[in-house]
Amino acid sequence: MSIVKHEAVALLAGNPETSEPVGWWFAACENFDAWRTFLLRLRSRGANPEFVVSDGQKGLLKAVREVFPVAVTQRCAVHVHR
Repeated sequence: MSIVKHEAVALLAGNPETSEPVGWWFAACENFDAWRTFLLRLRSRGANPEFVVSDGQKGLLKAVREVFPVAVTQRCAVHVHR
């Protein structure tokens, strides 16, 4: 018997006013292409964030600049202090 590991990540966006999730997407890995796909889906559903708080993952930051060019990005304080 063999075990095949599958790695995946869940990408999540939430509403800061309600703490409710507004979208999620499962991807094989966390990179620019995965984030871009997710953000484009959010935009197609009417999302237009003023700001994005993240862990600073480079692929996400690049995708945000492309999909939501006027959104301000900020690194999460918890991730800064780790």
